[in-house]
Amino acid sequence: MQTTLDMSKLPKYEYSSFRNFLKDEHHISRICPESVLLIVFSGVLRFEEDGKEIEVAGGEYYIQQAGLVQTGIKKSDSPRYYYVHFSNADYINGEGLSIKGLANTDELMPIITRLDKAYIQGAPLVILEQLFLRILAKLYASAQKGGEESPAEKCARYLEENYSAKIKVSDIASHLGYTDDYLIRSFRKYYNMTPYDYLISLRLSSAKQLLLTTNRSVSTIAAECGWSDTASFHKVFASRNDLPPAAWRRKNRAKNT
Repeated sequence: MQTTLDMSKLPKYEYSSFRNFLKDEHHISRICPESVLLIVFSGVLRFEEDGKEIEVAGGEYYIQQAGLVQTGIKKSDSPRYYYVHFSNADYINGEGLSIKGLANTDELMPIITRLDKAYIQGAPLVILEQLFLRILAKLYASAQKGGEESPAEKCARYLEENYSAKIKVSDIASHLGYTDDYLIRSFRKYYNMTPYDYLISLRLSSAKQLLLTTNRSVSTIAAECGWSDTASFHKVFASRNDLPPAAWRRKNRAKNT
């Protein structure tokens, strides 16, 4: 059996960033104390891991396991990739996330971009962890289906890329070529929620990040996250967080000082 990342245990996000290799650049030699998820967008990343030659090309991902020796014997082919260091990972010989596989970079990019921005802005660990787990979940789900996106995943990706715009389920269904009822049923079956609930969760996640990491007004944040009026934002936010936005900001900023 192949070695996989145990998906029954939650890993802990540490840090992440985009990386571009220069022409003829080599991977560094190291023993990394954390595991590292590599998602390659273009080029080819080459290195040896415990003496085994590894190549990760554009559209692929690879997980470097903590404690293994990595060396850059061969030069890489100008790869552009995103890396995430994480700890608290277990590896098993059984069902889990494969160490290497295909990565739908178009689908992942909106989440990766949000994670990178959140890390740069110093967002709390709970937000960084949530975004990282979404990346792992999408890699795992894609591998289970052989890489083909379901109607529900297509809808989720559309929402992730356009959550701040005015969106109607009928518009998404028309754009993707499905009926409204079929798309809603498919989405509910896959995610155990409606597209509208998923949209609200995306908007609230973005709003929380902005409340914690910027000094923008509540009304400005509401507009940036897709609400047409501040009153609606207040109502939805308070109903799901037991506090209105301004009070939630004060409470949670105090925790992080």
